[in-house]
Amino acid sequence: MKSINKKISVFSALTWTVTILALVFRILARLFAYDEEIGYFKSNSVLPILYYISLVLIVVLAFIGYLLFRKTKMHESVFAAMKETSVSEKIAAMIGTLAMLGVTIAMALIYWGNSILNPNGFTMFGVITALLSVFFFLLFWVPSARGKTVQQIFGIAFALHFMYTLCSAHFDLYTPLNSPVKLLVQLSAIASVIFIFSDLRFHMGGISLGRFLFATTPAIAFLTVSVLSGGMFSVYTEEFTLVYHICDLANLAVLCYVLVRYIRFLTLYAKADLNAEDDEKNSDTDVDEQATQDSDSSAEIPSQNEQTDISLKDQE
Repeated sequence: MKSINKKISVFSALTWTVTILALVFRILARLFAYDEEIGYFKSNSVLPILYYISLVLIVVLAFIGYLLFRKTKMHESVFAAMKETSVSEKIAAMIGTLAMLGVTIAMALIYWGNSILNPNGFTMFGVITALLSVFFFLLFWVPSARGKTVQQIFGIAFALHFMYTLCSAHFDLYTPLNSPVKLLVQLSAIASVIFIFSDLRFHMGGISLGRFLFATTPAIAFLTVSVLSGGMFSVYTEEFTLVYHICDLANLAVLCYVLVRYIRFLTLYAKADLNAEDDEKNSDTDVDEQATQDSDSSAEIPSQNEQTDISLKDQE
């Protein structure tokens, strides 16, 4: 248990290190190596290269986490606690509620009040899934509904909204496919879908430690970079710049949730490690006390020869 907790701590430290590096390199690349007229990083610039290397390292870390812990079963006490709702999760859920409500209203306004962006059936799908996602977060405040079928359905709708984001970004004809804004939005959408479905598995039959780390690592990294730097970027068309900012608002909802879940997971594992050490110490103390008692008992009982001598003296 102690060895596993150390590995998780080291893995978490690496995840945050690479995430911060990716964020710093992206911000610096935006400030010093971004051509706003065409919406691209300048070619052969060092900062964008370092930024993309950081993104690749995040993906590599996710697979390392899965391979390293793929056969490790999640601690039972941690798994049971992660199924319950904490105060911090309720706060994150409230932020998620407001964010997804904002996404729903903003999507309706920008698509139905704009001459360039024409709404269609697929747009309606995005608005409806965003609205249903609001109820996913609201049910965190209803203890009897936490993890039940109705919340799982709303959670699936939440994941489907990011599938909509992924597809709408891909088919955005006004923004090039290799735009740094579009690429990060797509990566964030994929990471969000993987995390949401993985997190739902706490209430749908369980999840292994390796899969949980595989799901949370890219979600933390891509969403952090996207949310904290997305406002600095713009694309060629102003209307689609607003659309990508709306995507970042949805990313904020997931980011708050995944951060709270991940920090709570680390805290629970550290607590379980301390409890295991205490149990081990108590067990060793009990063994020592029992050995001492046995030794004292054996010292108080006369040997067979002594008993024979006492018996002969009594006969005399």
